[in-house]
Amino acid sequence: MTREERREANRRRIFEAAWQTVERDGAASVTIRQVATDVGYSAPVVYQHFANKEALLGEVMREGYAHLHAHLDAAAAASGPAGAIYAIGRAYLDFAERNPHLYRLMNGLAGVTLDPGARHAAAGPVIAVTNGAIEAWARATGVPLPDMTLACDLVWGVVHGMTGLGQLDDIGFDRARLLADQALHALTLSWATKE
Repeated sequence: MTREERREANRRRIFEAAWQTVERDGAASVTIRQVATDVGYSAPVVYQHFANKEALLGEVMREGYAHLHAHLDAAAAASGPAGAIYAIGRAYLDFAERNPHLYRLMNGLAGVTLDPGARHAAAGPVIAVTNGAIEAWARATGVPLPDMTLACDLVWGVVHGMTGLGQLDDIGFDRARLLADQALHALTLSWATKE
């Protein structure tokens, strides 16, 4: 193994320790000292790879968005164009249910401060797949959508809001998925009936 390969392997071990802590205990529980202990390094070794806790959590957030993108992309590809928006909505809620702490970190809800510009950049592919699903629905139904940014924001607003409801014990994710389907149906119906 070359020096660069060892360095990358060490960086990956540090990242994976932080990822596991986020998934298990939440982002606020991540400390450089604890991550160093988890991988058997000293804190200065961790700092050789990540400038600070925010840089490490930023990397976890970016990887989380990559996972979400793959999940949404697969859901959209498995559905027909007319069902792509609904498939993305369900996949989004599934991801949030399976990864609650990661979801909070990705959406600025974890009690840690990450760069909003970095968050938006990491979300770019997720936004693109959402836009693709909306465009596929519009083509399949013959509905013109003049403002794709607004349409995408509305879909994201629905699924993000329903995720919030899903996190409530008295509602839960099964009901939130039903509500999301109904809200997305109402949204697409409003698009289809606009004069």
